Amino acid sequence: MRLLIHENLQSFNKVLVRITWFFLTIGLIDHFAFEFLPPRWASWNLILLFSLIGLLIVSETVAFFLKRREASKY
Repeated sequence: MRLLIHENLQSFNKVLVRITWFFLTIGLIDHFAFEFLPPRWASWNLILLFSLIGLLIVSETVAFFLKRREASKY
C-alpha cells in the first residue's frame, strides 16, 4: 500500500517531537537544576529548541491540510 505524503510527514513529525522533547529536557535540567552547560551552549540550545518548535508547528499544519485535501479527493 502506498504511503501518502501526509503520512510521511506525520512520521517525520513524530521524530521531530522526540528530538524537541530531548532538547527541552536538557534545557530544563540546565536551567533549574545544575547549570552544567556553558552559557553559550545554553543559548544555542534555546535557539535550537524554538526553531524545532516552529518547524513542528509548520509541518503539523501542512500535514493537516494535505490530509484534508486527500480526503476531499475521494
